[in-house]
Amino acid sequence: MKILLVQPYYRPDYHNQYLWLNEPLALEYVAAGIPAPHSVTMLDMRFDPDLEGWLARERPDVVATTGYTIDAPAMHDILARVKRWRREVVTVVGGHHATVLPDDFRDGTTDYVVLGEGVHTFAELLEALDSGTDPGAIPGLAIPAGEAVRLTAERAYGELDSLPFPARALNQRWRSRYFSAYLKPLASLRTSIGCPSRCSFCALWRMTGGRYLRRDPERIVEELATLDANQRVFLVDDESLADAKRMEHLGHLILEAGIHKRYFMYGRAKTIEAHPKLMALWKQVGLDMILIGMESFRDADLADMNKRTTAATNEAAVRICNEAGIRVNGQFIVNPNYAAADFRALARYVKRIGVSHPTYSVLTPLPGTDLFDQERDHLTTTDYHLFDLLHATIPTRLPLKRFYRELSKLYFTTPSLLQTWRNLQAWPAGERWKTVRTVASLFWGVRNFARDHQQTTGAIRLPPRLAAPPPLGEIHLRPVA
Repeated sequence: MKILLVQPYYRPDYHNQYLWLNEPLALEYVAAGIPAPHSVTMLDMRFDPDLEGWLARERPDVVATTGYTIDAPAMHDILARVKRWRREVVTVVGGHHATVLPDDFRDGTTDYVVLGEGVHTFAELLEALDSGTDPGAIPGLAIPAGEAVRLTAERAYGELDSLPFPARALNQRWRSRYFSAYLKPLASLRTSIGCPSRCSFCALWRMTGGRYLRRDPERIVEELATLDANQRVFLVDDESLADAKRMEHLGHLILEAGIHKRYFMYGRAKTIEAHPKLMALWKQVGLDMILIGMESFRDADLADMNKRTTAATNEAAVRICNEAGIRVNGQFIVNPNYAAADFRALARYVKRIGVSHPTYSVLTPLPGTDLFDQERDHLTTTDYHLFDLLHATIPTRLPLKRFYRELSKLYFTTPSLLQTWRNLQAWPAGERWKTVRTVASLFWGVRNFARDHQQTTGAIRLPPRLAAPPPLGEIHLRPVA
């Protein structure tokens, strides 16, 4: 059979695509697991929107796509267009959103939903389709059938070292265009999955049933050696530093192997505070920037999020990274309940503790999280386009126009002008002015986000041709714990 894997496109006004754009690692893993003699091609619609052209050229038997909640409208659109092109094509969807909300794909355009880690499930599905056997015997599937979704047996997450290396060659034409800020070209690499934390706004720990799964450091070094020499590396783990001893071992192995790259990873403030020498080691390895989910400047807010850390711990983590020469992308969550004074207090805190690259998102009850369970009756919209972590999806204390103006100000008042100038030195000289204009334009636009909300609470506002998800009352979350 011929298989076409499709990375969904972003809508034109999706901010994050101008700040980072990562390779389709999930699809590369799935592609690597496809057994012979099946053939596979990959389309990244963020660069090439001509889905119908690819369908005509490749004439696939199976088309599969994946994504998060923000990608759900595009995934519905892609599958619908495939079925319009040729009804017999088998359509498959996977990824985070499909795993927690398989009922969203009861619109007649989806034949199979792959739940959780999809490499083995998708490979077994292809074999069943090719041999004519019943896919219902394959664990880890949801099979839409009219108004119902049939769930097969659950498939537990297996050992990560049993997975093949991602099939990166399939998107060779676009590899130079993946980036995060000034880190370009950027390769994505996974060393673990899951998280030992239990934050209420995050579904990642629930996806693995609370397990934290790790790859063997030797295998990671082996994969690093396959990357292009000029590529920077993004460790896409949910929490790279959770197993400090393993990361220390990995750091030494990379140094011994003579691999010289620049790295970007996620790290928890509490781990950094407890292991300052580990950060010094990883600076030697090549760690350029670390994203720390600081979330708030108040201990009470951190406790409400079940963050299990404190504002003082955040400050200590920033200090340790600054002393090691590692840039800090400090991620803060703006609560829709903020008053104007809270925005000011957050800005003062960010400046005081010296976060070099602060970023701000709006507290969003994403499907699959504890927060969604708590707030689902208070959602002001079920338009998945607004679940981009920059729009408010639950009621705001301030009027929407004022709320977004205050959010926009955060980006223009932090960091300081001197720190901003220092940050720009990381970009090639010829890209600095363009970067300033792009970022300023993006976050000036946040001031006008209120117009993206419809007056009718809960209305679904999707562009033409995009299939709407089921009304909120019909959504049934698949248990993931």
